[in-house]
Amino acid sequence: MTTASDLDQRLIFQKETLTADPYGGSTSAWADQMTIWGQIIFRTGSETVIAQRLQGQQPATVKVRYSSQAKLIEPSWRIKNVRGDGVTDYYAVKSPPVRKADDYGFLMMEAMLGAADGGTG
Repeated sequence: MTTASDLDQRLIFQKETLTADPYGGSTSAWADQMTIWGQIIFRTGSETVIAQRLQGQQPATVKVRYSSQAKLIEPSWRIKNVRGDGVTDYYAVKSPPVRKADDYGFLMMEAMLGAADGGTG
């Protein structure tokens, strides 16, 4: 059972936006959409997880409290996590948030640390 104290990471959810440049092209940038307290649970053990680690990626499950705002998160977004030691980690969101039947007040989504630029890997 998850408690409020388990949600100890301040997670910034970002969406990629395109802005027109003066030369007729476009520039890509990440824009903050929401900041939510959450929990990052790193996956361990399976052959797939070990293979991803060898490629410099770390799969994780991200848990946030259920809200109308959190339901808007999409797999094309990324998560910015500024840790307590000042290091910033980026996670690519890999699945839409879903409610689990046994943990109804929370949303879970799959994410990948170290995936490309954090947004599309």
